[in-house]
Amino acid sequence: MDFDVDQIFAELEEDGSREVRLLAELARILPGVGFELRAADGRVFSPPGQGAGAAAEGAARLTVAGLGAVLTCRLPAPWRDRAAEPLLLTALGAVVDLALTRTRADDLKIENEQLLRQIEVLKTQHFEMVENNHRQYLVIQEKDRDYAKNLEMEIAQRTVELRQANQKLQDASRLKSEFLANMSHELRTPMNAIIGFSELLCESTLPPEQADYARTIKQSGDGLLSLINDILDFSKIEAGRLDILREPFSLADLVCNVEAMFQKTARDKGVAFRCQLASGLPAEVVGDGHRIKQVLINLAGNAMKFTPAGEVAIEVDTLAGDRLRFLVRDTGIGIPSDKQAAIFEKFTQADGSITRNYGGTGLGLAITCQLVGLMGGNVTMASEVGQGSVFGFTLPLPPAAPRTAKAETAAEATSSVRLGLRVLLVEDNPVNQKLATVLLKREGCEVTLAEDGVKALEALAGQGFDLILMDLQMPNLDGLEATRRIRALEAGPGRADYQGLAGRRGPVIIVGLSAHARPEDALEARGAGMDDFLVKPIVRDKLTAVLARARKEKEA
Repeated sequence: MDFDVDQIFAELEEDGSREVRLLAELARILPGVGFELRAADGRVFSPPGQGAGAAAEGAARLTVAGLGAVLTCRLPAPWRDRAAEPLLLTALGAVVDLALTRTRADDLKIENEQLLRQIEVLKTQHFEMVENNHRQYLVIQEKDRDYAKNLEMEIAQRTVELRQANQKLQDASRLKSEFLANMSHELRTPMNAIIGFSELLCESTLPPEQADYARTIKQSGDGLLSLINDILDFSKIEAGRLDILREPFSLADLVCNVEAMFQKTARDKGVAFRCQLASGLPAEVVGDGHRIKQVLINLAGNAMKFTPAGEVAIEVDTLAGDRLRFLVRDTGIGIPSDKQAAIFEKFTQADGSITRNYGGTGLGLAITCQLVGLMGGNVTMASEVGQGSVFGFTLPLPPAAPRTAKAETAAEATSSVRLGLRVLLVEDNPVNQKLATVLLKREGCEVTLAEDGVKALEALAGQGFDLILMDLQMPNLDGLEATRRIRALEAGPGRADYQGLAGRRGPVIIVGLSAHARPEDALEARGAGMDDFLVKPIVRDKLTAVLARARKEKEA
């Protein structure tokens, strides 16, 4: 707040006012005496209404110390002769002191009035300042309320937008999952026939040239199925839905199986392929053998693809604790140092021309890294152009407990051929019907076909079965609903009307068949009442295990 302090504290009187007031006060005290005051600077002052002439003869003179001036007093006629008397001069000095005292009192009074006025001004200014501050405070409060309100509205709006965006992302993820599931089903359905029948052809007696054609078809089908699995696995990893199992498996069998897969390719290329397991490895370890095999196949497949001559080797040895180290070495083309980091990114390869020269999608190493990470390990790499590459990873794989004699007997029984089972095959696809029928009859099973769930219920009404293989997706009545109805019949009074259910001591074994490979599909199948779930293309070992279980229950 601006104000002129100098103006507030300025003297109210002009120069000389103090001398004039002193003379006026002396005139009031001694009205009959004339006064004249000569200042040190030569100025001469007289009381108001008196003229000059105080300096005439017979006048008394005093020095006014407080003003540094000389006071001349023109005495009345009776006193003029005593002007020089000390007593008179003392009396006049006392009068002058009295006048100075009164003048000073007037000055103090004036100063006091000035101070009071200044205090009033300051009080007014203070109140104005307080009021202004209060008004500003109210304005700021109002602004804060408006800001808070606007901020809340903006936060609410952003929250709605984020929820909408999140919903869109969830919808997109759901649509992506549904698309991949449908594509998986559509691709796996013909792949079931291609791989299944090509495998049957390879096992049959064929001329060498035709046998080579059949093996080529089988290998191509396996490669395409591997690509489909990679895409689905990558989608599962992105969605956080890939489960890692913890179960015993044979490390030696796993590595031997991987080696067997690449022996023919290695012979055709003239590349040596070897596996080396360090001494002291446990016979069985606990982990996800399927995913470890998938990682080794990815790494060995890359090594074989980019190795025109020399060798590819898989080595396994032990580290501290329960950790095992896997290494895949090759003498291939190698990877430039500036490209090594990029090859682990999805849909990326070290050189764009590699796709044309060697093929591939660039997903294998990205999936490999993520799978190893999910299993508690990490992937390492060392490579030099023209000298080859070494890919490695370490995993915690504790030794498995020794198998009991009962478990070994069950494992041997699973691998043996089972005869005499009556199987109801519920499948709407003619090609899949034919393939499954051939596989089941090769295992000594008697097969009855049903095109959908309605036909399956009709078949159960007329005869009994040891096992039902039920496709999930069928017209009229799908496999899930058909299974629910069968389980409801088994638990209700309508059981007696179905010959295939009435005479059984327990529920009939129902195993789902589907080209859908998602974990949620298997959960849905079991939730409907199915005992097991097989993914197409059907793996013979898994089918054999299902038949072994049915045979065991039949004999019990």
